[in-house]
Amino acid sequence: MNGVTIRNARAGELNALRAIEMDAVVALIDAGVPFPSEPHPLSSEQLATYCADGLLMVAIDGDDT
Repeated sequence: MNGVTIRNARAGELNALRAIEMDAVVALIDAGVPFPSEPHPLSSEQLATYCADGLLMVAIDGDDT
């Protein structure tokens, strides 16, 4: 069994993180959480800033996925 590790995100993962963020929003909307406006993910630029500053973390498995 592979464990889960938390590490800093990498610049090449930003598009996947934006997709994960939108999937989470859809799950919340499906659960009845109201959103005051059209939901949208953080911009690529904002995520890149967080990534460069070491503030963006990801959970990965033993295969670094």
